[in-house]
Amino acid sequence: MKKTKNKKINYLLIPAVAGIWGIIIYKIFFSMASDGYEFVNKSGGVTGESVELPEQRKYRLKLNYTDPFIKGAAMPEPEYGNSGGDNYYGYNTDVVVQKQDIKWPEIKYYGLSSNKKKRVGWISISGKSVLVRDGDVCNDVIVKRIMGDSVLLRYKGEYRTFKM
Repeated sequence: MKKTKNKKINYLLIPAVAGIWGIIIYKIFFSMASDGYEFVNKSGGVTGESVELPEQRKYRLKLNYTDPFIKGAAMPEPEYGNSGGDNYYGYNTDVVVQKQDIKWPEIKYYGLSSNKKKRVGWISISGKSVLVRDGDVCNDVIVKRIMGDSVLLRYKGEYRTFKM
């Protein structure tokens, strides 16, 4: 072991390090004990009593500002009127989404064959058997993920999982 030239620094640093560790251990030990603490309600009331809150105000938002990301383009005017529901601001909040019924081709998943580099799934689309990998497209059906017991496919924006 190499001797240090300046022993005075060692005599100062060793107690400093021991003191810092002592403070850390003291704070951890006494933070777990909660016997000496009392909780005081700063609002002036005693804990357990009901406190009357001031009446809350209702604010109306002005949503006719311009979009900071689209410079020069005007915002469309909001539609006003009663939409039939409990709408405080009077804006039309009814959202009409027409879901298209997508007719999927007949699909069956038969299994998976894999090695260290490739995963190949065996599926049948409309009676035609094909071997596919992740990302392949067959009859507008996109293979997103091949798992051991199922395959995740996308067809016209809709995702479905087919099991064996």
